[in-house]
Amino acid sequence: MEFAGYSGLISTALNALPLGFLDGGLVSSAISGKNQIYLSIVSIIILLTLSFIFPFILILLIISVIIGIRGPAPLNNLIKIPKKAMITAATIVTSILIFTMVPAGIQVNHNGGITVNMPSYVIVNKNWHENATLKVSIVNHGAGRITPQFYIDNLSMVVNNGPMYINPGGSGTYNISIMTYNTNLSGYKDYKMLIYTGMQTYNGTLKVYYIKSTPTMVSGNYSNTSSGTVVIGAMVGSNITLKISNNLNYTMNLQAVSISNGMDIFKLTNSHIWENITASSNIFGNGIMLPPDHSINITFRALTPGTWIILFYSNNTSTLVIINVHAVHKRFTFSFFLLFHQQIQNILQAQYAHDLQGPWGAYSQ
Repeated sequence: MEFAGYSGLISTALNALPLGFLDGGLVSSAISGKNQIYLSIVSIIILLTLSFIFPFILILLIISVIIGIRGPAPLNNLIKIPKKAMITAATIVTSILIFTMVPAGIQVNHNGGITVNMPSYVIVNKNWHENATLKVSIVNHGAGRITPQFYIDNLSMVVNNGPMYINPGGSGTYNISIMTYNTNLSGYKDYKMLIYTGMQTYNGTLKVYYIKSTPTMVSGNYSNTSSGTVVIGAMVGSNITLKISNNLNYTMNLQAVSISNGMDIFKLTNSHIWENITASSNIFGNGIMLPPDHSINITFRALTPGTWIILFYSNNTSTLVIINVHAVHKRFTFSFFLLFHQQIQNILQAQYAHDLQGPWGAYSQ
Protein backbone atom coordinates (compact mmCIF):
# COMPACT_ATOMS: atom_id res chain seq x y z
CA MET A 1 0.00 0.00 0.00
CA GLU A 2 2.86 2.37 0.77
CA PHE A 3 4.50 1.65 -2.59
CA ALA A 4 1.17 2.18 -4.38
CA GLY A 5 0.73 5.51 -2.58
CA TYR A 6 4.18 6.74 -3.56
CA SER A 7 3.63 5.59 -7.15
CA GLY A 8 0.33 7.50 -7.29
CA LEU A 9 1.92 10.68 -5.94
CA ILE A 10 4.79 10.54 -8.43
CA SER A 11 2.60 9.78 -11.45
CA THR A 12 0.13 12.53 -10.48
CA ALA A 13 2.97 15.04 -10.11
CA LEU A 14 4.39 14.15 -13.53
CA ASN A 15 0.93 14.26 -15.11
CA ALA A 16 0.62 17.88 -13.96
CA LEU A 17 3.49 19.01 -16.22
CA PRO A 18 2.32 21.35 -19.04
CA LEU A 19 3.32 18.86 -21.73
CA GLY A 20 1.23 17.83 -24.73
CA PHE A 21 -1.76 15.69 -23.83
CA LEU A 22 -0.93 15.31 -20.15
CA ASP A 23 -3.50 16.85 -17.81
CA GLY A 24 -1.16 19.78 -17.22
CA GLY A 25 -0.80 20.19 -20.98
CA LEU A 26 -4.58 20.36 -21.45
CA VAL A 27 -4.88 23.06 -18.79
CA SER A 28 -1.96 25.06 -20.20
CA SER A 29 -3.47 24.86 -23.70
CA ALA A 30 -6.72 26.37 -22.42
CA ILE A 31 -4.82 29.17 -20.68
CA SER A 32 -1.96 30.00 -23.05
CA GLY A 33 -3.33 28.84 -26.40
CA LYS A 34 -0.65 28.68 -29.09
CA ASN A 35 2.10 29.55 -26.58
CA GLN A 36 1.61 26.18 -24.91
CA ILE A 37 4.26 24.68 -27.22
CA TYR A 38 6.97 26.58 -25.32
CA LEU A 39 5.80 25.15 -22.01
CA SER A 40 5.96 21.67 -23.54
CA ILE A 41 9.58 22.23 -24.62
CA VAL A 42 10.50 23.32 -21.05
CA SER A 43 8.77 20.21 -19.66
CA ILE A 44 10.71 17.97 -22.07
CA ILE A 45 13.99 19.48 -20.84
CA ILE A 46 12.96 18.89 -17.20
CA LEU A 47 11.96 15.26 -17.84
CA LEU A 48 15.13 14.58 -19.83
CA THR A 49 17.25 15.94 -16.95
CA LEU A 50 15.38 13.88 -14.36
CA SER A 51 15.72 10.73 -16.46
CA PHE A 52 19.46 10.67 -15.71
CA ILE A 53 18.58 10.28 -12.02
CA PHE A 54 15.35 8.29 -12.39
CA PRO A 55 15.54 6.27 -15.65
CA PHE A 56 11.84 5.27 -15.59
CA ILE A 57 10.92 8.91 -16.39
CA LEU A 58 12.40 8.39 -19.86
CA ILE A 59 9.45 6.08 -20.67
CA LEU A 60 6.96 8.87 -19.88
CA LEU A 61 8.99 11.31 -21.97
CA ILE A 62 9.02 9.02 -25.02
CA ILE A 63 5.26 8.34 -24.78
CA SER A 64 4.47 12.05 -24.41
CA VAL A 65 6.57 12.97 -27.45
CA ILE A 66 4.98 10.21 -29.57
CA ILE A 67 1.44 11.36 -28.70
CA GLY A 68 2.34 14.97 -29.37
CA ILE A 69 3.85 17.92 -27.56
CA ARG A 70 1.23 20.40 -28.81
CA GLY A 71 -1.95 20.09 -26.77
CA PRO A 72 -5.46 20.36 -28.28
CA ALA A 73 -6.68 23.84 -29.01
CA PRO A 74 -9.47 25.03 -26.64
CA LEU A 75 -12.96 25.59 -28.08
CA ASN A 76 -13.06 29.23 -26.98
CA ASN A 77 -10.61 29.96 -29.81
CA LEU A 78 -13.47 29.11 -32.23
CA ILE A 79 -16.61 29.99 -30.26
CA LYS A 80 -16.84 33.09 -28.09
CA ILE A 81 -18.28 32.38 -24.63
CA PRO A 82 -21.25 34.63 -23.79
CA LYS A 83 -20.67 37.17 -21.03
CA LYS A 84 -23.62 35.86 -18.98
CA ALA A 85 -22.16 32.33 -19.06
CA MET A 86 -18.83 33.62 -17.75
CA ILE A 87 -20.54 35.51 -14.91
CA THR A 88 -22.59 32.43 -14.01
CA ALA A 89 -19.49 30.20 -13.95
CA ALA A 90 -17.58 32.71 -11.81
CA THR A 91 -20.50 32.91 -9.35
CA ILE A 92 -20.69 29.10 -9.01
CA VAL A 93 -16.93 28.76 -8.44
CA THR A 94 -16.90 31.59 -5.86
CA SER A 95 -19.84 30.03 -4.00
CA ILE A 96 -18.10 26.66 -3.86
CA LEU A 97 -14.94 28.27 -2.44
CA ILE A 98 -16.89 30.23 0.20
CA PHE A 99 -19.23 27.51 1.46
CA THR A 100 -17.10 24.36 1.15
CA MET A 101 -13.56 25.33 2.23
CA VAL A 102 -12.64 24.53 5.85
CA PRO A 103 -11.03 27.65 7.39
CA ALA A 104 -8.71 25.76 9.76
CA GLY A 105 -7.93 22.95 7.36
CA ILE A 106 -7.62 19.32 8.35
CA GLN A 107 -5.21 18.76 11.23
CA VAL A 108 -3.26 15.51 11.23
CA ASN A 109 -1.54 14.76 14.52
CA HIS A 110 1.26 12.22 14.71
CA ASN A 111 1.03 10.95 18.25
CA GLY A 112 4.64 10.69 19.34
CA GLY A 113 7.65 9.95 17.15
CA ILE A 114 10.96 8.20 17.74
CA THR A 115 13.71 8.34 20.34
CA VAL A 116 17.23 7.57 19.13
CA ASN A 117 19.95 6.39 21.52
CA MET A 118 23.44 6.17 20.05
CA PRO A 119 27.01 7.02 21.09
CA SER A 120 28.24 10.47 20.11
CA TYR A 121 31.57 9.06 18.90
CA VAL A 122 33.40 5.93 17.80
CA ILE A 123 37.13 5.14 17.80
CA VAL A 124 38.87 3.47 14.86
CA ASN A 125 42.37 1.99 15.06
CA LYS A 126 43.87 2.40 11.59
CA ASN A 127 46.88 0.29 12.60
CA TRP A 128 44.53 -2.68 12.77
CA HIS A 129 42.74 -1.70 9.51
CA GLU A 130 39.34 -1.99 11.11
CA ASN A 131 35.86 -0.63 10.48
CA ALA A 132 33.92 1.30 13.10
CA THR A 133 30.92 -0.36 14.74
CA LEU A 134 27.97 1.73 15.87
CA LYS A 135 25.04 0.52 18.01
CA VAL A 136 21.80 2.47 17.53
CA SER A 137 18.63 1.92 19.59
CA ILE A 138 15.30 3.32 18.39
CA VAL A 139 12.04 3.55 20.36
CA ASN A 140 8.80 3.94 18.37
CA HIS A 141 6.38 6.29 20.14
CA GLY A 142 4.03 6.58 17.17
CA ALA A 143 0.83 4.79 16.28
CA GLY A 144 2.16 2.99 13.21
CA ARG A 145 4.83 0.43 12.42
CA ILE A 146 8.13 1.91 11.21
CA THR A 147 11.08 0.60 9.21
CA PRO A 148 14.16 2.78 9.96
CA GLN A 149 16.56 3.67 7.17
CA PHE A 150 20.11 4.86 7.97
CA TYR A 151 22.48 7.19 6.13
CA ILE A 152 25.90 8.64 7.04
CA ASP A 153 27.32 11.45 4.92
CA ASN A 154 30.49 10.55 2.95
CA LEU A 155 30.75 7.05 4.46
CA SER A 156 29.44 3.69 3.34
CA MET A 157 27.72 1.56 5.93
CA VAL A 158 26.11 -1.84 6.41
CA VAL A 159 23.35 -2.70 8.91
CA ASN A 160 24.48 -6.05 10.28
CA ASN A 161 21.45 -6.95 12.35
CA GLY A 162 18.27 -5.51 13.82
CA PRO A 163 14.51 -5.94 13.42
CA MET A 164 12.97 -5.39 9.99
CA TYR A 165 10.36 -3.11 11.55
CA ILE A 166 9.43 -1.69 14.96
CA ASN A 167 5.85 -1.93 16.19
CA PRO A 168 4.13 0.95 18.04
CA GLY A 169 5.51 1.23 21.56
CA GLY A 170 8.36 -1.16 20.72
CA SER A 171 12.09 -0.68 20.28
CA GLY A 172 14.87 -2.09 18.18
CA THR A 173 18.67 -2.15 18.30
CA TYR A 174 20.77 -2.06 15.14
CA ASN A 175 24.48 -2.82 14.80
CA ILE A 176 25.95 -0.74 11.99
CA SER A 177 29.38 -1.24 10.42
CA ILE A 178 30.86 2.00 9.11
CA MET A 179 33.31 1.44 6.26
CA THR A 180 36.39 3.25 7.60
CA TYR A 181 38.85 0.56 6.47
CA ASN A 182 40.17 2.59 3.54
CA THR A 183 39.79 6.03 5.14
CA ASN A 184 43.25 7.63 5.20
CA LEU A 185 42.70 10.05 8.07
CA SER A 186 44.43 10.91 11.32
CA GLY A 187 42.74 12.76 14.16
CA TYR A 188 38.96 13.05 14.06
CA LYS A 189 36.15 13.99 11.69
CA ASP A 190 32.46 14.86 12.12
CA TYR A 191 29.91 13.04 9.96
CA LYS A 192 26.25 13.87 9.51
CA MET A 193 23.95 10.95 10.31
CA LEU A 194 20.32 10.65 9.22
CA ILE A 195 17.71 8.13 10.37
CA TYR A 196 14.45 8.14 8.40
CA THR A 197 11.31 6.29 9.46
CA GLY A 198 8.71 7.65 7.06
CA MET A 199 7.10 9.74 9.81
CA GLN A 200 10.11 11.42 11.31
CA THR A 201 13.69 12.22 10.35
CA TYR A 202 16.48 12.18 12.95
CA ASN A 203 19.54 14.33 12.21
CA GLY A 204 22.64 13.83 14.33
CA THR A 205 26.41 14.19 14.29
CA LEU A 206 28.80 11.29 14.70
CA LYS A 207 32.44 11.92 15.61
CA VAL A 208 34.95 9.33 14.37
CA TYR A 209 38.37 9.39 16.07
CA TYR A 210 41.15 7.80 14.01
CA ILE A 211 44.20 6.24 15.73
CA LYS A 212 47.15 6.01 13.36
CA SER A 213 50.51 6.04 15.11
CA THR A 214 53.78 4.29 14.34
CA PRO A 215 55.64 4.70 16.59
CA THR A 216 53.61 5.91 19.59
CA MET A 217 54.42 9.58 20.25
CA VAL A 218 53.21 9.66 23.88
CA SER A 219 55.41 8.16 26.59
CA GLY A 220 56.00 8.35 30.33
CA ASN A 221 56.17 6.17 33.39
CA TYR A 222 53.06 4.32 32.29
CA SER A 223 52.10 1.06 30.62
CA ASN A 224 52.27 1.59 26.86
CA THR A 225 50.33 -0.75 24.65
CA SER A 226 50.84 -1.37 20.97
CA SER A 227 49.08 0.14 17.96
CA GLY A 228 49.12 3.74 19.07
CA THR A 229 47.28 3.44 22.40
CA VAL A 230 48.65 4.43 25.81
CA VAL A 231 46.91 3.26 29.00
CA ILE A 232 47.53 5.25 32.19
CA GLY A 233 46.50 4.72 35.79
CA ALA A 234 46.31 7.71 38.14
CA MET A 235 44.85 8.77 41.46
CA VAL A 236 42.41 11.60 42.04
CA GLY A 237 44.29 14.85 42.70
CA SER A 238 47.67 13.54 41.51
CA ASN A 239 49.59 15.09 38.61
CA ILE A 240 49.64 13.22 35.29
CA THR A 241 52.62 14.15 33.12
CA LEU A 242 52.75 13.04 29.49
CA LYS A 243 55.83 13.28 27.30
CA ILE A 244 54.99 14.05 23.67
CA SER A 245 57.84 13.20 21.27
CA ASN A 246 58.18 13.85 17.56
CA ASN A 247 59.71 10.67 16.15
CA LEU A 248 59.11 11.70 12.55
CA ASN A 249 61.39 13.50 10.10
CA TYR A 250 59.22 16.60 9.75
CA THR A 251 57.71 19.22 12.05
CA MET A 252 54.38 18.21 13.56
CA ASN A 253 51.47 20.59 14.12
CA LEU A 254 50.51 18.85 17.33
CA GLN A 255 46.82 18.86 18.24
CA ALA A 256 44.97 17.30 21.17
CA VAL A 257 41.23 16.86 21.67
CA SER A 258 39.47 15.73 24.84
CA ILE A 259 36.94 13.01 24.17
CA SER A 260 33.70 13.15 26.17
CA ASN A 261 34.46 12.51 29.83
CA GLY A 262 32.15 14.28 32.31
CA MET A 263 35.05 14.66 34.75
CA ASP A 264 36.80 17.61 36.35
CA ILE A 265 40.07 17.71 34.39
CA PHE A 266 42.63 20.50 34.53
CA LYS A 267 45.76 21.29 32.51
CA LEU A 268 48.77 23.10 33.99
CA THR A 269 49.43 26.19 31.84
CA ASN A 270 52.22 27.56 34.04
CA SER A 271 53.54 27.04 37.54
CA HIS A 272 50.43 28.51 39.17
CA ILE A 273 47.45 28.35 36.79
CA TRP A 274 45.34 25.27 36.06
CA GLU A 275 43.08 25.47 32.99
CA ASN A 276 39.80 23.50 32.95
CA ILE A 277 39.47 20.94 30.14
CA THR A 278 35.91 20.21 29.01
CA ALA A 279 34.56 17.48 26.77
CA SER A 280 35.41 17.77 23.06
CA SER A 281 37.65 20.79 23.68
CA ASN A 282 40.90 21.42 21.83
CA ILE A 283 43.59 21.26 24.51
CA PHE A 284 46.31 23.06 22.53
CA GLY A 285 44.13 25.70 20.88
CA ASN A 286 45.54 26.22 17.38
CA GLY A 287 48.22 23.59 17.91
CA ILE A 288 51.90 23.36 18.85
CA MET A 289 54.69 23.21 16.26
CA LEU A 290 57.02 20.40 17.37
CA PRO A 291 60.26 19.91 15.34
CA PRO A 292 61.75 16.44 14.70
CA ASP A 293 63.52 14.76 17.64
CA HIS A 294 61.95 17.23 20.07
CA SER A 295 59.54 16.59 22.94
CA ILE A 296 57.35 18.48 25.37
CA ASN A 297 55.82 17.59 28.73
CA ILE A 298 52.13 18.21 29.45
CA THR A 299 50.78 17.96 33.02
CA PHE A 300 47.15 17.24 33.87
CA ARG A 301 45.22 16.68 37.09
CA ALA A 302 41.83 15.01 37.63
CA LEU A 303 39.65 15.87 40.62
CA THR A 304 37.00 13.20 40.06
CA PRO A 305 37.36 9.48 39.30
CA GLY A 306 36.49 8.02 35.91
CA THR A 307 37.96 7.34 32.48
CA TRP A 308 39.34 10.21 30.43
CA ILE A 309 40.37 9.80 26.80
CA ILE A 310 42.64 12.17 24.86
CA LEU A 311 43.54 11.98 21.17
CA PHE A 312 46.91 13.48 20.23
CA TYR A 313 47.23 13.88 16.46
CA SER A 314 49.22 15.64 13.79
CA ASN A 315 49.44 15.31 10.00
CA ASN A 316 49.45 11.57 9.37
CA THR A 317 49.86 10.24 12.91
CA SER A 318 47.77 10.09 16.09
CA THR A 319 47.88 8.42 19.50
CA LEU A 320 45.04 7.63 21.88
CA VAL A 321 45.65 8.08 25.62
CA ILE A 322 43.27 6.37 28.05
CA ILE A 323 43.59 7.64 31.63
CA ASN A 324 41.88 5.59 34.34
CA VAL A 325 41.54 7.89 37.34
CA HIS A 326 40.91 6.00 40.57
CA ALA A 327 39.45 7.35 43.79
CA VAL A 328 41.80 7.61 46.77
CA HIS A 329 41.33 4.71 49.20
CA LYS A 330 39.55 5.68 52.43
CA ARG A 331 42.36 4.38 54.65
CA PHE A 332 44.92 6.26 52.57
CA THR A 333 42.78 9.38 52.76
CA PHE A 334 42.58 9.17 56.56
CA SER A 335 46.35 8.58 56.82
CA PHE A 336 46.96 11.54 54.54
CA PHE A 337 44.66 13.65 56.72
CA LEU A 338 46.57 12.64 59.88
CA LEU A 339 49.90 13.44 58.22
CA PHE A 340 48.60 16.81 57.00
CA HIS A 341 47.23 17.57 60.49
CA GLN A 342 50.56 16.71 62.10
CA GLN A 343 52.47 18.97 59.70
CA ILE A 344 50.15 21.88 60.47
CA GLN A 345 50.68 21.31 64.22
CA ASN A 346 54.47 21.33 63.76
CA ILE A 347 54.33 24.58 61.80
CA LEU A 348 52.09 26.26 64.38
CA GLN A 349 54.24 25.08 67.32
CA ALA A 350 57.40 26.35 65.64
CA GLN A 351 55.77 29.73 64.96
CA TYR A 352 54.51 29.88 68.61
CA ALA A 353 57.98 29.15 69.99
CA HIS A 354 59.45 31.83 67.73
CA ASP A 355 56.94 34.40 68.94
CA LEU A 356 57.74 33.66 72.64
CA GLN A 357 61.48 34.33 72.28
CA GLY A 358 62.78 37.53 73.89
CA PRO A 359 66.11 39.08 74.90
CA TRP A 360 66.62 36.32 77.52
CA GLY A 361 66.08 33.42 75.07
CA ALA A 362 63.15 31.08 74.69
CA TYR A 363 60.74 30.33 77.49
CA SER A 364 60.76 26.88 78.98
CA GLN A 365 57.23 26.16 77.85
